[in-house]
Amino acid sequence: MTPPVRPESSDFARLSEEGSTRVCVLGGQRLCRAAMAAQLERLGFEVNHSLTDEMELDRCGCLDSPSSCRVLLLIASAQGPFATLHRVREILARTAKDVALVVLAEHATRGHLLAAIRAGAKAVLDYDCEPDELAVAIRRAAGGQTHLAGDAAEMLLNGVADGTPVVSGSANLSDRERETLHLLCKGLTTKEIARHLHLSVKTAENHRYAVYRKCKAGNLAELIRHAIRQGLVPV
Repeated sequence: MTPPVRPESSDFARLSEEGSTRVCVLGGQRLCRAAMAAQLERLGFEVNHSLTDEMELDRCGCLDSPSSCRVLLLIASAQGPFATLHRVREILARTAKDVALVVLAEHATRGHLLAAIRAGAKAVLDYDCEPDELAVAIRRAAGGQTHLAGDAAEMLLNGVADGTPVVSGSANLSDRERETLHLLCKGLTTKEIARHLHLSVKTAENHRYAVYRKCKAGNLAELIRHAIRQGLVPV
């Protein structure tokens, strides 16, 4: 599978003109957080807090209002804050429903990525992503959009299980639309879906449109996130 395309420099330039976004950095070693804060400030963001763990996050009050923090950037690894995602989700739900969660995944497994999405992450990126891509992801998350990037997206696409999609949470989708959703999440194109389901390309395109509309997804990343969180595909 071809890796997802990184954002064009024009996308970064356009999003960079939209003004400063306040970011809180959570997790990782002290030097790692300091380096990340410096990088974010070079990219035009305002870093107002750098926190060790979710307990410090809960105490500091930095999420009390969107004016204090618009995006929570979690530096997550298999040995660290991935285990605290559930707690972070509870804190955000209680104190900062308008704050977007962005996860920067270090040495993450597919299970960790699924945990991040289920915890409500708007964006999930590889730890070694390009700075421009991180900037685009943060600004998209701040604007309510979803962003899956690099190996994180490919890992999720490759890992969608074979078999019949589950019915849970998909009452508004027809049987054919559920099949289409499953194949879309595996990364198939409209023409490939048409061949797989023995449909015309036009009919497959109609099913594809219906799936995106009913799932309220604007792109494949949003569709995958919705499908996983709602239990629409086996994982």
